[in-house]
Amino acid sequence: LLGDGSRIVQFAAASALRSDPEARPTILKLLQDAASDTRLGVACALAADVEIRPRLHSLLQNKDHLRSEIPDAIAGEAEAVPALRKMLTEGAYDHSERLSAALALRSEPTAQKALLETLKSTDAEVRNVAAQALADDPEARPALLGLLQDPEADSDARRGACYALAEDADCRPLLRKLLSGSTAAHVRLAAAEALGSESEADTTLKALLEDGDDSIRA
Repeated sequence: LLGDGSRIVQFAAASALRSDPEARPTILKLLQDAASDTRLGVACALAADVEIRPRLHSLLQNKDHLRSEIPDAIAGEAEAVPALRKMLTEGAYDHSERLSAALALRSEPTAQKALLETLKSTDAEVRNVAAQALADDPEARPALLGLLQDPEADSDARRGACYALAEDADCRPLLRKLLSGSTAAHVRLAAAEALGSESEADTTLKALLEDGDDSIRA
């Protein structure tokens, strides 16, 4: 099954045979010779193997649709922090990849300060995903609340803070205040989505359907 034409079957076979010494050469060969998404899937399935984990770092450089799975596989590994920071801050990665890197960094105690610092990044996408990744982090809560309360704060970071604090009941009054027409449209949209089915949120969402920004109406 390790030679099956289906990558899903290959993943399953590699996982089932992870402790079989006879299968190891074939598994390692898959990591070297198979199509990129197969290599990535097998590596993620075997991430606990100390011999395979380093290969995940090099696979972060591959441009394929499964790259966003890697950060979760190496989360908590101190050696992975530099690669994850690079993934979060460099423009070569898309939103889902950056968010997965930010979420993986959240589990690394030494990286929390870096996540807080990225709220001030010059890259709007980085600010947004950093704020979302800090959800449920009690130490980050004051910084996220500050973003909601500060009308002069960066709108992308505020948008991420809305999503990060969506489940915090104490923050709902603050989110309602952001529905005001004086708030940037992207922030109003995030606040309305965070509030869910509340009537005020529905009214805001309907109004935003008339916004001049295509990305808002969509």
